[in-house]
Amino acid sequence: MGARVFFFGGFQATQKDVDSWKGSAAAQRSDVSFESFPWPPSIWHFDDDEHAVKAVKGDGTLAKAITAISAHKDNIVFVVGHSSGCAIAIAVDQGLSYTGNINLVLLDGYRTIGAQRPSTQIWSARNGKYTAWNYPRKGNFQGRLKVWTGRNCTNEWSLHFSLVNTATSDQTVSGHKDLAKGYEGCRANLCWLGPAL
Repeated sequence: MGARVFFFGGFQATQKDVDSWKGSAAAQRSDVSFESFPWPPSIWHFDDDEHAVKAVKGDGTLAKAITAISAHKDNIVFVVGHSSGCAIAIAVDQGLSYTGNINLVLLDGYRTIGAQRPSTQIWSARNGKYTAWNYPRKGNFQGRLKVWTGRNCTNEWSLHFSLVNTATSDQTVSGHKDLAKGYEGCRANLCWLGPAL
């Protein structure tokens, strides 16, 4: 039994961005297979989850991901979404007929709807008093919230990206205008994967 990861980037994450993440992740964990998917380029607003899901349905990405995941019932599978990409990860998860081997991972997603199996992980980031863009203002999802400490990050956007890239800092992502730099010098954050499978 092996492990596979299907990663869905958030708003404006390009193919180059998610390929950079995938390359870094694979270099860290040669025992795991990684696939990555960019944000649909036709969707130009970060909180447009409905149209993002429609876009990946329309271009075949959703069906491709579901088919690929369904072919690996003998593997442990992680379906991971970052930020707005959580909506796509949730749609993939909901499209699966068998979920016995699925771990849904939501990285600072603005929505945390979807399957709430014991294997679902909900993550956000903070550093002292500073919190990530989608850090919950109320509650902790019935004790299920896991918190990453984003070093060198003291603004909501650098902390937001620290969940996918541990090289992120206030210097690379100083605010919303720097979203395109979130994967710069990418060192994939695999805190949710655990040391061994």
